[in-house]
Amino acid sequence: MRINSSIREEINSLKAQIIREKKKIHDIQDLITENIDRGIELWEYTFMELDDELKNRFSSLKERSESMHPDEVKSHRKKIGPFIVFVKKIIRILTYPYSHWIKDKQQIIDKQREFNKELIPFLLATILGLRNLRDRLENLEKINHEILKNHKRIQVQWKKIMAGLDQDEKKDEIS
Repeated sequence: MRINSSIREEINSLKAQIIREKKKIHDIQDLITENIDRGIELWEYTFMELDDELKNRFSSLKERSESMHPDEVKSHRKKIGPFIVFVKKIIRILTYPYSHWIKDKQQIIDKQREFNKELIPFLLATILGLRNLRDRLENLEKINHEILKNHKRIQVQWKKIMAGLDQDEKKDEIS
């Protein structure tokens, strides 16, 4: 009986472990299938709008990547404002190591999330802008090819005309 109960305990333990692993897998699947919030539809932008979007996103990314310092301490009160600011600064200095030790990890993750959220539309705008430039270049190459074909045709016709004029001049000289 002891062997049976120990086997049952082991089986129950394994079942519980399998359930936990399935939950982890389900959580990961939920994260994978979660929709990405793109915010705006860049696919419908014109070339100029994409260019403006690139500039705006880049400046936003640059600003966020450089904003690693805490907010400025200020007070709107005229009489006791300077004292409040002084006390806030003292408290901030005293609690800085502890508060940053706790918040650093979450702040880094939050900042990275914000950065990524801005980066995705920026990269998409870049890609779409490059596609637009590629399409324009392909059109210009087609136009250039047609111009070269027409130029060759015109050269051939010009040579025929000149040859015909030369023959007419020779006939005139003979007569």
